[in-house]
Amino acid sequence: KIATGSVDGTVCVRSADGSGASLVIGGPTYSDKSAIFSIAFSPDGSKIATGSQAGNVTIWSASSSEPLIMREWASGSVWSVAFSPDGKEIASAGDDGMLRIWMVSDSGRSSVLRVSDQPLWSVAFSPDGKKIITGSEDTTARVWSVEDTDTVRAFRGHGGNTLLNAEGSKVLTVAEKVVRVRNVDGSGNEGVIETLYPISASAISPRGKKVAIAQNASVQVWDWDGSDEHELLTGSAEPVTAIAFSDDGQKLVIGFQNGTIHIRRLDGVFPPVVLTKKGTSRDPKTKSSITALALSRDGTIVASGSKDGGVRIWNADGPGEPKVFEGSDGWISSLAISNDGKKILSGAYASARIWDRTTLTDSVVLRGYGERVVSVAFSSDGTKIITGSSDNVTRVWSGDGSGVPLELKGDSLPTSVAFNSDGRVVIAFLDGSIKVSPLESEWLLSLLWRASVPCLGLERREYLLGESSAEARTGNLRCRQEMARRYGWPAPEEVAR
Repeated sequence: KIATGSVDGTVCVRSADGSGASLVIGGPTYSDKSAIFSIAFSPDGSKIATGSQAGNVTIWSASSSEPLIMREWASGSVWSVAFSPDGKEIASAGDDGMLRIWMVSDSGRSSVLRVSDQPLWSVAFSPDGKKIITGSEDTTARVWSVEDTDTVRAFRGHGGNTLLNAEGSKVLTVAEKVVRVRNVDGSGNEGVIETLYPISASAISPRGKKVAIAQNASVQVWDWDGSDEHELLTGSAEPVTAIAFSDDGQKLVIGFQNGTIHIRRLDGVFPPVVLTKKGTSRDPKTKSSITALALSRDGTIVASGSKDGGVRIWNADGPGEPKVFEGSDGWISSLAISNDGKKILSGAYASARIWDRTTLTDSVVLRGYGERVVSVAFSSDGTKIITGSSDNVTRVWSGDGSGVPLELKGDSLPTSVAFNSDGRVVIAFLDGSIKVSPLESEWLLSLLWRASVPCLGLERREYLLGESSAEARTGNLRCRQEMARRYGWPAPEEVAR
């Protein structure tokens, strides 16, 4: 049998082969008319459990339209329900982050467990019925013992915000209060850092040796493996909104919600350099809030982006007002400085811009984005640019923005992009996956040919080339054979004679 749930609160039960009449459960005669978000059959197929938008779990007979048992949960939608393998227990999970386990007979024990402060999206029993696994919004999978519900094993860091170091050799993943650092190639051990409070900003040093984590107004710096932690006193009560390392990893640039920037040495020997523009607001809702930071390789300039859409260039030693680039499309979500310090790359909504430090008003605008540009980077020689955007597309451009970019489409948000020491593209995705792609000319040609249609169809060959039907067919086949041999096109079904 197959059961489907709908937005009107009904469940339709039908034969898997489509034969016979369907049974409609719920609907106008039932008190809960909210959408059905989850369905499960009992192991023997005699019962159906449903979880609804209104927060109810109902057990129905699979052969009648009347409910057998209903449990009311008044704290959000139920996203997942599951029967135990023996059919005697049922587990439910939903918006309130609670795991509930109870007897189908509605008698005996019942357990309610606080799993997470965020919604639970899935729940399942192990085949032997002794364990339950939950998946939650905080990107953590937890395994519980049914007999001893205090026993839990957590698997954290499945996805979350990801950051690559400048060399593209290490990736940092932030999931709520857990930071993980690992080598992009999968070798070696993984560094794990757990914090007491949610993380508002994070950074990894260019060589991947240090990690900085901001929690509200405080900043901690760790070795990448989670050891040697020490706190940097920011000297400000303002929340930290962005942080970035210097190229040598010895300084940290810290951006605050009120638009102020501090540059601090990690050893704390000297007081911080404070960068602030005239008229900086103290209103916590100010649009001057720093949203992106970058420090030049020689450490002489700082680039900052803010909610007001401004890109500002500061002297890293402190004196003077910043130079302002104007014309961005909304608040700045990502920044990079070329290794020679001459160009600034910024990402905003539906566009990226290349700014020349010598001309404050002119910029090269990179368009064609369907969503916000969340990550940007220059190649080491400045001849290429890479951007990642919320439309799940990574684009590789010429360093001057000319021409058509190479588009690498993915299934997840490319939250961080970089060029590694070999010149390959490294992409870290929101789902925790990493992709490393070469940029050799033959590989690029392969991608371009696969995305295009260079072989003329039969009618166009006859019309444009004046070929007969037989000549057009032979020419088309030979073209497709060549594309298959050189660029991996699907092999043609016919073989030209």
